[in-house]
Amino acid sequence: MTPFLTHRTLGLAMQVQNELGSHHPEIVYHRAMLEVMRAYGWRVHDRPSLSMRFRGKILTEYVPDSIVRSSLGAAVIVDFKTSKLGRVEERQMLR
Repeated sequence: MTPFLTHRTLGLAMQVQNELGSHHPEIVYHRAMLEVMRAYGWRVHDRPSLSMRFRGKILTEYVPDSIVRSSLGAAVIVDFKTSKLGRVEERQMLR
């Protein structure tokens, strides 16, 4: 189910980008995506705080742009970018 959710999320992102065009600040796309994902019936958690743990200890807090959950329970972390990704961002997104 997660591959479908990921694929559909990318499709919705393309719809938003096609509708709004380019060169807007990231917050514009972020808010538009929240609208379309919620309209699609998904539960969207905007800027949730996640504790990153290692061997029982909190290493850091991570705040992704959103976490999307389908009605069937699949979840995807969504992090919006409006500029070209650098090497660090590419590695982060591929994990």
